[in-house]
Amino acid sequence: MYETVPLYLFSMAVLLILMISILRDKASLTKDRKLFLAMMFMNFMLLLFDYIQIRVNGLSGSFFLIVNHLSSILIYLSGMLLTMSWYFYVDYYIHKDGQRLKKYWLLIILPFIFNAVLALLSPAFGFYFKITNANIYERGSLFLVNAFFMYYYLIIAFKELIQYRHTIRRQSFIPMLLFVLPPSIGGILQVVSFGLLLIWPMSTLSCLMVYVFVQMERASIDFLTGLFNKREFESYMANLEKSHLQLGKLAGYVIDLNRFKQINDTYGHDIGDEALKSIAHVIKSSFRSNDFVTRFGGDEFAVILFIEHEQDLLRINQRLVDQLKAFNEQTPFPFQLEFSFGSDVYRSGLDQSVEQFMRRLDEMMYIQKQETYAKEKHNGRNLH
Repeated sequence: MYETVPLYLFSMAVLLILMISILRDKASLTKDRKLFLAMMFMNFMLLLFDYIQIRVNGLSGSFFLIVNHLSSILIYLSGMLLTMSWYFYVDYYIHKDGQRLKKYWLLIILPFIFNAVLALLSPAFGFYFKITNANIYERGSLFLVNAFFMYYYLIIAFKELIQYRHTIRRQSFIPMLLFVLPPSIGGILQVVSFGLLLIWPMSTLSCLMVYVFVQMERASIDFLTGLFNKREFESYMANLEKSHLQLGKLAGYVIDLNRFKQINDTYGHDIGDEALKSIAHVIKSSFRSNDFVTRFGGDEFAVILFIEHEQDLLRINQRLVDQLKAFNEQTPFPFQLEFSFGSDVYRSGLDQSVEQFMRRLDEMMYIQKQETYAKEKHNGRNLH
């Protein structure tokens, strides 16, 4: 077992660096990042408890016997917390709803409670493990039950990823889906070959893999709305130019939130931010999961998509209007949200480039906005 010590120390160092990196960026410490941080912390503690157990296993003396028992219990408890944290992270990453799991709390908490009881009773009854008089750790008769409980959370997280795969960004779906692979391989090898300690270092590899891809995603995502940011928009536009528009019928939208400055001035920037997040959700829900939706300015949004028929735009336009109407019927704000937009398909006779196409859409949006404001002025309407 001692040959695994360098691997354990290396894994702990990697996790420590990742956790410090996340904690330093306190401004973007969102709930999903907190859940991911909790998962890495549990992985770190598992490595630490396992390392302690390796060091004390076989040492004589009542102190080392107590430490061996205690570290073994903590390993079985922390392993469940690690996989449960992963499930919480996946669920929140997909649904962005911190209250959703309250409906299923019994299905989530019961396996952990049952596992905790068996772990705590193991020193007396040898369920998961037993420590001999010579202070040697041995597997208990129900050792595989703990493995089942741990993989229970990994399996339901895997199932949820598959079920909601169309709502997850493609560049993040595969690494999140493969998260279970390294610890599963390590766990199988560890079950088959007693003394080969790989599961927690392999879990570290999974954490590192997800961290790298999520960080890459964050570089392209607008922090406030969760849509693609201006940097990714410009990159996407450049790729469209290189493709020479051989990908089908290109269509686009430029969308602008009406009276955003007035919202900020009247209700404050916090409400303004909430309005932007709400309008971003309305826009995102009006398009397909593979359509490119971006926030490229303060209250400016753009959508790039490919359609089969030009008439499809009429249907999408109506869906945008209907989604906004549905939101305003249950709005949490003391005012109605409205937007102006310009939409069309790319026309080679009018548009010499994708950039020129987007400028034309922006002009169409601006004309609609001016017409809206003119009507409101005529009717004496203000923000309410």
